[in-house]
Amino acid sequence: MRNFTRAVVAALAFAVGAAAWASDVTGRVVCTGTDVGVENVKVTLTYVGNPTFDYTASDGVWAMHVDWPQRTYDVTLDLTLVGGGVVDMGTLYVPYAVNPTPFVVPAFEVDVPGCAPPPPPPTTADCSPGFYKNHPETWCDACFGGVGCDAIVNQLSARGPEGAMIRDAAKAEIDACFGTAVASPCVDDDS
Repeated sequence: MRNFTRAVVAALAFAVGAAAWASDVTGRVVCTGTDVGVENVKVTLTYVGNPTFDYTASDGVWAMHVDWPQRTYDVTLDLTLVGGGVVDMGTLYVPYAVNPTPFVVPAFEVDVPGCAPPPPPPTTADCSPGFYKNHPETWCDACFGGVGCDAIVNQLSARGPEGAMIRDAAKAEIDACFGTAVASPCVDDDS
C-alpha cells in the first residue's frame, strides 16, 4: 500500500509539474495587408519533432496548448484547404503563458485565392488640360452651370513661365467636379 501511495503522489506531482510547464498560444491568419481572417488554415508549432496544431476559425483565429514553453518552435501554415501550399513561417519563441492570458502571436499574413486584393484607391478624373480646353461642352455646364467657363478656358491655354502651373490649377478645379475617373468625360487625353 505504501508503494501505491508513493506512485500516486509521484504521478500527481509529475502531472502538476507538467501543467505548470505548459503554455497557451493564440494568433490569427489574415489576408496580406488586411484584417480579413482566413479560415481552414492548419497552423503547426513543432518542437523537437513533436507537432501541435490547430485549424483557423472563420475569423482566422487559432489557439493551442503547447507542452514546452520557453522554447523556440518551428511554424508552418498548411494552406492546402484554401488553395495554397505548405508555408514555412520560420521560428517562434513561446514564453510561459496560461489562460486566461495566453501568449498572443502577431498575425501571420498570407496570399491565397480567397484573399481578394484590396480595392484600389479611387482615382481622380485624368483628362489633360488640352482635352478640357478643346471640349468645354463636357464640363462647363455640368460643373459651373455655364458661368465663368471662358476664364477657365483662358487658364487652360496659359503660356509663359507660370503657364503649366496655371493650366494644372484649372485642370484640378475641373477634375474636382467629376471626382473619379468613372465620371470623367475624357474620350482621349490630348485632343
